[in-house]
Amino acid sequence: MKEFLSVADLCEVLNVSKSTVHKMSSKGTIPVYKPEGTKLIYFYGEDVLAYFFKGRIPSKAEVQEQTLKDLSSLKV
Repeated sequence: MKEFLSVADLCEVLNVSKSTVHKMSSKGTIPVYKPEGTKLIYFYGEDVLAYFFKGRIPSKAEVQEQTLKDLSSLKV
């Protein structure tokens, strides 16, 4: 992934429309970088990855494993 992505790049990465990207940036859902004196906006690759992984849903096996760990750590 590139270090900085344009709106078009982010649309391609997330498979969403330009309108969706602009809504995300105006709502503060994802950080945006705007060079002084321009109307262009860019997105930092690490921020995009953080946004993407924030929505990760663990597998059933991971949930079961975590539950067993939590249960085994309880004092009886």
